[in-house]
Amino acid sequence: MSAALAVATGGIKEDLAERASAPEAVLELHESLGTVTLVVFVALLRLRHAMQWGRLKEIRSLSLGFGVTGIVILVLTG
Repeated sequence: MSAALAVATGGIKEDLAERASAPEAVLELHESLGTVTLVVFVALLRLRHAMQWGRLKEIRSLSLGFGVTGIVILVLTG
């Protein structure tokens, strides 16, 4: 939910950053990493639900991998 809120408010902040003459490449990188972060965390959520509902056997390393990947991308996004 908070990731969706971040994406929604990102557009507003992008307009402000463009007016402040922020480099376009930095804005595009930030936006791309934000989208990737959202996708990773949605995939992690779906994986956890599939395991909880018994559709998929619990694989801790897979959950951990998705979680760590999401955190690393989130840190890079800044």
